[in-house]
Formats: sequence, structure tokens, C-alpha cells
Amino acid sequence: MNKKRIRKEAEERISIGYTRQHVFEELMLEYPEEKPKAIADLVRFVPSIAAREHYKVYQHGLMAVIVGYAAL
Repeated sequence: MNKKRIRKEAEERISIGYTRQHVFEELMLEYPEEKPKAIADLVRFVPSIAAREHYKVYQHGLMAVIVGYAAL
């Protein structure tokens, strides 16, 4: 199993706007030799578009703090 390739495809499809369930079903059809639990574990931890947007401000703030601290 090439986890990196499957995870990359899952990230691409979620960034397009697919739901996790839809991505899981497509990847199961594309990789029938893989175990469903393995693909589900990979898709589970890919953040959705809403989660990325929600935490974007916090991530930028933390990066600014890190850069500011490094500059000191």
C-alpha cells in the first residue's frame, strides 16, 4: 500500500469539496486490494475545507508568534 499516494489523492479530492464519505467510497473503488480500515484511517485525518478555514486565523497567529520569537 502506498499511503502517501492515497493520502495525496484524498487531500486533493477534499480540497475540491468532496465529503470524506465520498472520498472514501471513491478510493475504495480505485484501490480494491486495500483494506477498508486502512483507507478510512487515511481519510479520517485529512481536514475538511471548513476546518481549514476555521483554524486559518489561529495558525497564522501562531506562525507570527513563532517568527517574532525567533527574531528576538
